[in-house]
Amino acid sequence: MRRLGLCTGILCVFFSLLGCYVPGFAAAREQSYPLIIRGGFVIVGDGSKGMKADVAVKGERIVEVASHIKAKGDVELQAAGLVLAPGFIDMHTHSDGGIFRTPLSDSKIRQGVTTEVINNCGSGDFPIAPAEKNRQKRQATKSGVAALEQNSAGWYNFKEYADALEQYGVGVNIVGLVPHNRLRSSVLGPKSSRHATEAEIAAMKNVLEQAMRDGAWGLSSGLEYMPGSFSSTEELVGLASILPQYDAIYASHIRNEAKDTMKALDEALLIGRESGARVHISHIKASGRTNWGQSKAMLSKMAKAREQGIRVSEDQYPYTASSTSLSSQILKPWMRAGGVDKMLQRFKDPETRKKILPEVAELIAEKD
Repeated sequence: MRRLGLCTGILCVFFSLLGCYVPGFAAAREQSYPLIIRGGFVIVGDGSKGMKADVAVKGERIVEVASHIKAKGDVELQAAGLVLAPGFIDMHTHSDGGIFRTPLSDSKIRQGVTTEVINNCGSGDFPIAPAEKNRQKRQATKSGVAALEQNSAGWYNFKEYADALEQYGVGVNIVGLVPHNRLRSSVLGPKSSRHATEAEIAAMKNVLEQAMRDGAWGLSSGLEYMPGSFSSTEELVGLASILPQYDAIYASHIRNEAKDTMKALDEALLIGRESGARVHISHIKASGRTNWGQSKAMLSKMAKAREQGIRVSEDQYPYTASSTSLSSQILKPWMRAGGVDKMLQRFKDPETRKKILPEVAELIAEKD
């Protein structure tokens, strides 16, 4: 798997280096070190208690951790009152395009984040079919978007995207997933609103496998979004079956995070069971007041799945709101099928509109 990016700045480097330290490890004491960070509260990240200590760094390794290092440092940083810890991994980000505009990722580094997992929820800028890329470039040109952002309209494959990141240079380490919605669009077309055929699933598997060979870390799906909402469980099992040989993850924004969240979780666990892939549930939640109690049942279900041998994990953001497209929350997939023009036609049709309105009202009520 391909690690992209390199941290910048002394503190960021230290955050990364601390991951190289093994508790109990003690190098031969030296008279001096290139860098010593003194008096910080060291948290290794393995569950052990933190401790106030000095930390010596040589090259890309932490070579000594002690309550007091007698040696001198060519550079010494005073860290009293500060915490020294391994760089944090942000498991769920959508920095895939924005990182080209802010490549140093200052906002993340200042919070101790040194690794970002990108292309979540099935969204991203690759793989993209040539016709679709040309269309997006034309749109970017018409709207006066800078050349760099025109390039980020899409890449043909993971390798092209990863090469662009490395050439441009980024300030954090990047873990790139393959976005299922883009993968599906590249084979079936961006407005597809049907199940994939066996031949189309095979074509998607070929693209995914090449991306894994080129260094991708897994597959992400966004099953509340177009066109992923039209994918069958069988399609997802077939794609996820590629992942175990690379020890890669299947990260999913599951089909529903409100009334039917338990059914959606069952599907994700089924995909893990039948494919053998590691499953990661993105921003796990039971959205809507009437669904709040389901969170305990979800956690219990995942614990039982682990006992049965399914490798499942989850992440959750630390706030009580969410950010997504309005249409994905109040319009069902059939209403959005075929793209915006088709959706507007349905809204304008009196008979179809009569069917849409009560269903929209029901979905809005679920979000209360």
